[in-house]
This record gives sequence, structure tokens and C-alpha cells, in this order.
Amino acid sequence: MWVDVYSRRIFPWTNVAYIHFPFSNHFDYRKKFPYLKSRRLIQVCAAPYVVFERNFVDGNGKLKLANSRYTAGEIENFLGLKAEVLYPPVSSANFISNVQDLAEKERENLVVTISRFRSSKKLEKIPYIASLTGSNTHFVIIGRIYDNITLNTFLSLQRLTKKLNLTDRVKFLPEASRLEVKKTLKIAKVYLHTSVGEHFGISIAEAMAMGCIPIVHDSGGPREFVPEELRYKSINGAAEKITKEINVWSPQKALKMVKIAEKFKEENFCNNFIRFFNRYIEETSIKRET
Repeated sequence: MWVDVYSRRIFPWTNVAYIHFPFSNHFDYRKKFPYLKSRRLIQVCAAPYVVFERNFVDGNGKLKLANSRYTAGEIENFLGLKAEVLYPPVSSANFISNVQDLAEKERENLVVTISRFRSSKKLEKIPYIASLTGSNTHFVIIGRIYDNITLNTFLSLQRLTKKLNLTDRVKFLPEASRLEVKKTLKIAKVYLHTSVGEHFGISIAEAMAMGCIPIVHDSGGPREFVPEELRYKSINGAAEKITKEINVWSPQKALKMVKIAEKFKEENFCNNFIRFFNRYIEETSIKRET
């Protein structure tokens, strides 16, 4: 039994494919031949696979899992296949369990973002958003630097922060340990997510589990679990919502975010996977018998 949770593709030898976002999607490829939308190197190199996927791969008889309804929609639109929605798991170690834990320490007027330093993550919005909030509101950007692309993005963000005279309010924590991340989320009031069309947004759910109020773009997978009043459509809108949530944060409101995040607990993920898997085994067994 082959279970693929990494490649974002459906291969002939795979029985179960957990797709975080389909490799063939409307951002990079056309629905009909010629499939390429642009001549970026990665697309050109992958063109033979896309031809193979569109014309020779049969997704029937396989269990297709998507990390959100948004992703499931992309799978259906571009591959013509229906996928079950299985939200990713948030580790139980990330959860704050009660109001007393949330009220233990006074939280700071701190806004946290956790992301890879890549241009697709739209992190350049953060200094501009910060410039539209009060001087008592501080921002921390946590991320990994693992190649020249992420290094250049990181340096570009630092230059922009300096240009806007925000070096005292926008800080960077590259290569932060898991412990540092957890400590930072524990003292922050708001979690800011800048990506547009995020496939699910596991860092959002993890921050909510720690009692942070999420402010996210009104698109993609986060629309499925982040309340509408916490979703923005513009930089100004994001700044306004951050300012409001910084001022009204309370242990009670934070606990509501924790409760929302609880639907993504590991045990729920495990139970839902077993349910989908058992049904898949039963259906394939019946087909073989007939």
C-alpha cells in the first residue's frame, strides 16, 4: 500500500495521495494544451509530467485526500477528480487548554508572522501594514533561510523595513528554534498571515491554538476556519483589524480561537484518515469481488 503525502501528484503506483495543492493548478498551467502559462524553468521541466498526468494517469480507484475544500476544488477543476477533505493535524503540544493558562502572563502588543522567506508569501506587506498601526504595536517575522532565494527575500525585507524607519518595531527571527517560536506565540496577541490563496495555513491554526487572534487574507483555505471579521482584503484593512484586535484581546476571545483550532487536533486527523481509508478498502474490495 503506497501513501504519498509529499509530491502533490497522483502517480500510477500510488494508492493514497494526500495533496496539499495539486501540481497542475491554475496559477501555473492551462487547462488545455498547450499547458504552460509561462516559460519559467520549473514549468518547462515539468511539462512532460503534466502531459502524462492529463492524458495517462487514471485517478479512479485511488483515495484522493485534500488539505482543504479550496484544494479539493482545484483538484476537481484541473484533474476532474473528487477528493475527500482531510485537514492537516496540529500537534497537541501546541494547545493552550484553558482561560487560566491564557491569563497567566500579560500579553504584549505583538504581531507574529511565521513563513518561509519567499516572494510568493507576500511578506513585503508587513512593513507597510506596520507603518499604518500605532507606534506601540510591534511585529516579528519568523522564517527559515535555506537558499539564495530565501536569503535575498530576507535581505530585501530588512532593506524595506529600514527604508520605512521601522527597525525598532519590525524584528526578524531567522532560523528560530521550535521553542523560540512557541515562546513568541505565547506572548503575542495577533498572528498575521500575508499569503494570498493559501492552500490551508497550518501556521495559522497553530497560532490560534496558542491563543493568538489570526488576521488573514480573505482567500483560499483559511476562509474555511478563520471568522469573517478577521479576514482582510487590503493592507489598510489588515492594519485596521490588527489595531482593533490588539486593543480588544482577552483570554476569553483567545479561548474561542483555541476552540476553533481544536478541530485540527492530531486525534481528529487520525480518526478521519482511518474513516476514509477503511471506506476506501471496503469499496476497492467490493469492486474486486464483482
